Parts: sequence; structure tokens; C-alpha cells
Amino acid sequence: MHENSSSSDGRSDASIAPKNVPATYEFTQFDNAIFAELSSSMYFVGSALAVGGIFVALTNLAQLPGNKPLVTVLELFMGICMFIIGIWTRGAARSMKQIVTTQGNDIELLIHAMIDLKKVYRLQKVIMLFALIPICLSLIFIIINLVNRLFE
Repeated sequence: MHENSSSSDGRSDASIAPKNVPATYEFTQFDNAIFAELSSSMYFVGSALAVGGIFVALTNLAQLPGNKPLVTVLELFMGICMFIIGIWTRGAARSMKQIVTTQGNDIELLIHAMIDLKKVYRLQKVIMLFALIPICLSLIFIIINLVNRLFE
């Protein structure tokens, strides 16, 4: 169901589960209520992101003849990223819901949810780092223009 990707220290994500917690640990009813509410919200947000991503991509493709190439690529990329983030969020939501609805696998399911969330935030981190590049270049351009005007 979930891939075993590696953590920053080289261990697989599946091996990160706490060793001192029994395999059959069950969360309390209070804990389960929190997981249920979180799961419901995450599933809704994930679904909205996935549908929104498809809408953005399809709308962009429908306007393809009139769009500038860079706009087309960026909007397609945005739509695809929204879709992927939505799917991963829904996956984490399913694992959270299973914590509530099943017995005997709470810790494993929690780890699966964390693996999906790690994917979501890793992708968002990469997107934000790439977004910083044009922002930094713009700031450098503005500073160079201001300095040039001062020395004219």
C-alpha cells in the first residue's frame, strides 16, 4: 500500500515506528475521535485538491491555443501538483480513518499516514524552493536597478 522510502538517516520509513510500543497498541476513544475528525477534514481537502488540480489542468489545456507557452507549462505543473498532493492527502486520511475503524494496527497505520504526509510536504517544499528562484532574481534585478539609478 505504501512504499518504503528512506528517511534522512538511511532507514526505511517502515522502520521508524517506535520500538517500545506494542504492535497491538490501540489509541483511546478520545484519540480516535481526534483521528476521525482529522481524517474527515483531510479527505475533504485532499478530494478538493485532486478535483481542483484536474480542473486547472483541463481548463489550461482547453485554452492552449491562446496561452503563452510558459503560462501553459506553469499552469499544467500547478494542476498536476495539486492533483498529486490531493491524492497523497487522501491516502493519509484513509490511514487515519483506519486507525479508528480497525484494531491491532494503530501504530503502523499512523506511520503510513505520516509517510504520505511527508511526501506532501516534501513536494510542497520543492515547489516553494523553486518559487524562490524567480523571487530572488527579481529582488536582485530591483537592487541592481536602484544602485544604477543612484550612480547615474
